[in-house]
Amino acid sequence: MVDIKDVPRDKALEALQMAVDPDTMRRYLEPHFGPQVQVKQVKVERFQYKPGRSARISYAIKLRDLNTGTRHKHILCGRMESPAAIQALHIKMRQRTWVTPRYGPALLWLPDLSMLLWGFPNDPKLEGIERIGDPKEFLALLQTLPAAQRFAATSSEGSVIKYVPGKRLVMKRIVRDDAGNQAVLYSKTFGHERGEAIYQVMRHLFECSTNEPEALTTPEPLGWLADVRTLVQCELPGWSAVETLQEGGWQRFMAEVGTGLAHIHQSGATGLEDWTSRQEYDNLINASQLLVDHDPQLGDSVRDLQQLAASRRSQLPEPQAVPIHTAFRFTQLLADANRLALVDFDGFRQGDAACDVGSFLAHLHYLAVKKEISAEQSQEAATVFLEAYRSTAPSPIDEAAVAWYTAVILVAKHAQKMVKRLKEDGDQKIRTLLHYCLQMLQQGRSSY
Repeated sequence: MVDIKDVPRDKALEALQMAVDPDTMRRYLEPHFGPQVQVKQVKVERFQYKPGRSARISYAIKLRDLNTGTRHKHILCGRMESPAAIQALHIKMRQRTWVTPRYGPALLWLPDLSMLLWGFPNDPKLEGIERIGDPKEFLALLQTLPAAQRFAATSSEGSVIKYVPGKRLVMKRIVRDDAGNQAVLYSKTFGHERGEAIYQVMRHLFECSTNEPEALTTPEPLGWLADVRTLVQCELPGWSAVETLQEGGWQRFMAEVGTGLAHIHQSGATGLEDWTSRQEYDNLINASQLLVDHDPQLGDSVRDLQQLAASRRSQLPEPQAVPIHTAFRFTQLLADANRLALVDFDGFRQGDAACDVGSFLAHLHYLAVKKEISAEQSQEAATVFLEAYRSTAPSPIDEAAVAWYTAVILVAKHAQKMVKRLKEDGDQKIRTLLHYCLQMLQQGRSSY
């Protein structure tokens, strides 16, 4: 669940404070589920905010069926915009066919809140998730994958692990054969067309990791279901690697990450779209506008940052294109007693290795600003990671390029989170991040 702090008064979204208040939304939503359903609890599951424009909100709902006495979980997701915009969207969405959820409406317009909501498994951009969510439909789809035949599955049950409306749905699946043997699988449904390329990269890295003990391991991919844009993979036991930062021995994991990333860059994965510094700079521009919309007093700092980033970008050396993750950070990894595993492949492209190195360093700085780790630990972790990466990479990595990507990604991906997700003390953290980024660009070093 998200922890939203300091909800602003937004003239374009007058009901924003009500929309993120669980008790208010429980009272608003309950009448739409009918007299035989009691809404016990509403929590804000996901939240993204663009000042003066829109908010995207997902609610996790606990229900009680008064006829049966059973309790159930449900998801509503949607968006808040100006009254005219949300009414126009409602008219457009009413022309489409939706699946009737077990509880509640498929499409719910709340004009008082200027909000439009979809009841899971309905999603205007993730088409086909109603089939993926149905146990019988999923079983039939699974049986079309040659690599899944070894499970001889005759039954299936599933639960939602992560749902990002409009973008992706991750479900845990337990499949069983007639003898009661079970296997745990995961399905990942995408809202874009790159899913098959992601599957191919994942297959390639899985095969590489079986022969390279120093490479990051990956879950075994079982196949790609093109009709529903869904990848199916085996479970990979472990725990979130970021938890190791709070424990002893984290230096070993940092060294493994550096070595593992260098192996990814040497993996030879093909069929990837290009990713360049121009695209990262465009992300910086978009994030900068969001920051200024949130707080106009940031204008001077943001302009200085943009100008310096543009100047330094023009001086970057021409990189050798390699397979890159584009969002590489510790939260993308699982740990167990023996090895680290990469579990997220959504952003794989072809580009500058410095992008991944900078992305990882930016996340370490971000953790320090959030006070999840100390500044000293962040710097030490960065040193161990960089030493391991450099000792494994076939050629030196340009420090100025690493500094540029670290600074740009710190603003483009992390500073904007303080606005879009309304983090506690977000204004002060934004200023801290901007200060660090300016220092990195001025000094050409990824530390501060």
